[in-house]
Amino acid sequence: MMTAREFAVRWTTCRPQRDAGQAALLLVFSVAVLMSIAVALIAIMGRGVTVETEARTASDAAALAAAQGYVDAVEDHLGNLPVTPGLAIGHVRQILDQPRSAWTTRSKDEAARLAAANGSRLTAYTVNPAPLSLRFVTKSRATAVTVEGGSKRPEFDATAEVRLTGGPLCFRNGDLGLWWAGECLRGEEMVIEPPVVEPPTEEPTPTIPPDPDGPVIIGGDDLTTLLNLLRQPITWQVALVE
Repeated sequence: MMTAREFAVRWTTCRPQRDAGQAALLLVFSVAVLMSIAVALIAIMGRGVTVETEARTASDAAALAAAQGYVDAVEDHLGNLPVTPGLAIGHVRQILDQPRSAWTTRSKDEAARLAAANGSRLTAYTVNPAPLSLRFVTKSRATAVTVEGGSKRPEFDATAEVRLTGGPLCFRNGDLGLWWAGECLRGEEMVIEPPVVEPPTEEPTPTIPPDPDGPVIIGGDDLTTLLNLLRQPITWQVALVE
């Protein structure tokens, strides 16, 4: 049987060891909690970065799709240019007379489609004229939130530019025109005469000199030249600028 002195010596020897074991367990528990918190924070931050990256990509894709949709609309119109010169004049007049909005319907639809395909919704769309180009500005908002259970949806805007780099088409104040005799002509600035189908008369019609301040008149061989140019490939430049 242990004496009181022996029991006191043994208790003093064992107690620090038991305290050390409890401290080790507490340390392991604390590290586990901190690691769980760190993992949760990393997951939240990673989700936010992913959603923002996807939203920015969606905005860029929407702007480029808007610009390309405009190009496709014009190209389709030129691709349907009738072979008969008399019928082709109506197509050419549409290029000269139609407002900018007539060519941008597909453009907006394409922007909305690409934004949705990249997990966002198109929230704004504008077309701005530039000196020698046309700019498509889009804004897209992510459909996903940056934090689970939160409400923040990142939104970004982007601008794509369309330039004509070759062919008879040109931009003037953001509207399409025809490049002819060193000028970009629109509307009433150009008169396109239909081809003559009647046989020539014995007495030639007197030639009236053109009015220097009047519209440019295109007919005969000039009309043939213009239509041949419009049937050639048009070169465009489409790129993000902002």
